Amino acid sequence: MKPYELDIILGSLYKSDKNEWERTRWLGYVLSLPNIDRKKCPKFGPKDLIEFAWEEDTSSKNKPELPKTISKKDVKRLEKTTNKFLEGLKNIDLDY
Repeated sequence: MKPYELDIILGSLYKSDKNEWERTRWLGYVLSLPNIDRKKCPKFGPKDLIEFAWEEDTSSKNKPELPKTISKKDVKRLEKTTNKFLEGLKNIDLDY
């Protein structure tokens, strides 16, 4: 197994775990419906039971403002990083 394959596998496991939690929350929501008074809680939904970390507010209010221009120092730093990355790609063994 190559190192880049590990990242793909771990990402898939995360999505699988996320789906299991979503399914569990939905089941809890459906099972709680007979006990909920719709007159008192008309907008009761699955997110009212629990909100997961991946559902946090991602509005622009919470994001820091990015600079509108890139300095020459940043351009040189990015070029250097890109060249290192490209050199590393040349050394990857693609034998399957």
